[in-house]
Amino acid sequence: MMSVNELEDSLPYVSENLFSRPELLDFRLGGPTRGAFSVHQAIYDLLREKGLSARRNQAIRRSFDEVWKIIGSRYKAPKP
Repeated sequence: MMSVNELEDSLPYVSENLFSRPELLDFRLGGPTRGAFSVHQAIYDLLREKGLSARRNQAIRRSFDEVWKIIGSRYKAPKP
């Protein structure tokens, strides 16, 4: 089982062909952690094993940035 958040976090790696979903799930279920940890932990461990750096889902990042701007504009202290 995988949460939507874990699926979204795996998308940058799959889209860049750094690893596939089947490879990630095989690693999680049969790798060193043997399914005892989250998909996030499996991504982290697989990246370390392959010597790759972390990636972020840019679509989610853009949404976050937009929400952050809205919140900032509403709650920012007025300039003196």
